[in-house]
Amino acid sequence: MPLMIGWSDIPVGLIQLLVVGIVALHDRRTLGRIHPATKAIAALVVATRLTIYLLSMTPPVIALAQRLAD
Repeated sequence: MPLMIGWSDIPVGLIQLLVVGIVALHDRRTLGRIHPATKAIAALVVATRLTIYLLSMTPPVIALAQRLAD
């Protein structure tokens, strides 16, 4: 992961979605449907990743990152 530098967040997000997918498959096999909490977690994972990506492109966050890097 250290060699991936800026791309390390994508595999982390995909692994999180993979785990949610495994839980959804388990829900489907045991309950016959996907539990609402599993759907909520999937939505939260996607929303969190989108928020991180979108915020990282805003000028205040870029300025903060530059100040922290100096």
